[in-house]
Amino acid sequence: MSIRNAVSFSSKKWDDGYDIFCSSNVTLNDEFIRTNDDDIAFYGGGKSGFTGDCKNMTVTNSTFIPDLAHSFHIGVYGDQNIDTQIRDITVANADICDQSRTTDQGCIYFTVGDRVRAANFKFNNVRDQDFKAAAFITMAVVYNGTYNYNAGCAIDSVFYTNVSYTGSGTPYSSINGNDATRKATNVFITIYYQITSVFYEYGMLKRKRPLPNQLSTALTNVGCLKNIESLELFSIFVAR
Repeated sequence: MSIRNAVSFSSKKWDDGYDIFCSSNVTLNDEFIRTNDDDIAFYGGGKSGFTGDCKNMTVTNSTFIPDLAHSFHIGVYGDQNIDTQIRDITVANADICDQSRTTDQGCIYFTVGDRVRAANFKFNNVRDQDFKAAAFITMAVVYNGTYNYNAGCAIDSVFYTNVSYTGSGTPYSSINGNDATRKATNVFITIYYQITSVFYEYGMLKRKRPLPNQLSTALTNVGCLKNIESLELFSIFVAR
């Protein structure tokens, strides 16, 4: 399925743009989405009788304005009876114009529960503007008692390339597995921050345990790292 040159607005509670359940080979191109809830969500079933994997998705050349939720929401729904995969998803050349949510959830929000494995995600050339008290990237393997019967399986192989933030602050980000067997693995991040009066540049770093506090603050402001394997961060802070 292919959707091109579409515009979507919403203003009511739980008014998502596109909720993609258990689907394959979907392309979204040249979209403008302003919603009162998630702009785009990728789910693996567990609601309204949907079952199966969600895979092979491409989102390109689009603009997102989530008033009260996330630009991209991945994985909260799965199938309580079988393992489900949400995988092979690419987001490229995307602009997130504003993020208005006042909680600590991210513009890019992985909340992987109900036996879901989220794998092989690529975020390329994603440009994020200013925030109103929100997180940038939040990734977690979770058990959410409101939505899930089981914890998620894993987050594996997520690539952020040329992701940029230009704003007045340094938004918080976090990456977490659920336990020693339900991990977040192979996460690769290149982020460009443009903030006021500071310049840092670090090369590729590998850690299999939480980064020291002083480094996590300077390096993409990523904190709360646990149950992680193979994390590589490359961050550039550019003074204005």
